[in-house]
Amino acid sequence: IKDTDKIAFIKRVDLEIPEDRITVALKDVGLDVTDVIRLKNKERNTPTQTIKVTFTDAHNRNTFVHTGLQVDSMHFVAEAAKHNSKPSKQQTCARCGENHQVDKCNAAADTWKCCNCKGSHLATSNECPFYKEQEKRMLKAVQQYSTSSTPSTAVPYNVNNLVDFPYFPSSTQQGLTNPSNDLIDTLVNILSMKMEKIIEATANRLMKSLHQRISKIEKTIAAVDSMMDVASNETSDDSLTDSDNDIQVVNVQQD
Repeated sequence: IKDTDKIAFIKRVDLEIPEDRITVALKDVGLDVTDVIRLKNKERNTPTQTIKVTFTDAHNRNTFVHTGLQVDSMHFVAEAAKHNSKPSKQQTCARCGENHQVDKCNAAADTWKCCNCKGSHLATSNECPFYKEQEKRMLKAVQQYSTSSTPSTAVPYNVNNLVDFPYFPSSTQQGLTNPSNDLIDTLVNILSMKMEKIIEATANRLMKSLHQRISKIEKTIAAVDSMMDVASNETSDDSLTDSDNDIQVVNVQQD
């Protein structure tokens, strides 16, 4: 197998996505990866958006080319590496696993040897355990990336069918309606109690305010009465003084 048969490239991969994250994403879907490298610009020596992925064999690479790369919600298309124009110096026979072309193999059927699993069958056999394992991985990858789903067909119900929708007995209906009535009664009682408390608190505040105002009025009246008493006493004292003076004047005249 040529080295290029194990290599694939992914383009336009954001620089924020590290290589180890891509490796984990590929291994999660069952692909055998040996190396993940972000290519660099030769002139500037800066990382590019192209990723080179090397797999253990061509089967994993081909599976990856068909499915692509899925990282979280991002999907990237994979491309297989192109073969060199020079002819390959090494080939693996699909019959005996030796280094020659299959059309030049003279091995008998009982000496066939799979180059993948070392079993006694052709390397292209569908019964090869290695092939079956790769097939399972491919199906798993396809199922993971597939967005198609089989729509479910619901059987419509006939609302007029008494078997599917029977009538409730009167006792059952009564049992269903009573809880709602009890709930309404409970809510009414709770609201009534709340309103009574609010009215009582409001009345208490009004009475307290009224008592305070009455107390202020009483204090004001008491102060006015006190002032009037003082003024009355002063007037009486002045009258008595005038009377004494008059008596003295009369006495002097008589003398």
